[in-house]
Amino acid sequence: PELLRQFRDEENSNRYWLIQGDSGFGKTTLSYYLCRLLWDEYQPGSRLPLYIHLPQIKDLKNILKSYLKEHEYG
Repeated sequence: PELLRQFRDEENSNRYWLIQGDSGFGKTTLSYYLCRLLWDEYQPGSRLPLYIHLPQIKDLKNILKSYLKEHEYG
């Protein structure tokens, strides 16, 4: 969790995490867990943690827009 907090708290960070592994190794579970940790510590005005399951996204060129539309936020 400390590494996750450092990643989250860096000012103007444009870095991303890439989680790789073979099928069945827990990539989805790990991603969901990390997002839950961030939500548990979420403070208004800070970065908003989103868990986006890519296989469900129809428009991969506009991932965020597609996600928000799918969940009726945009």
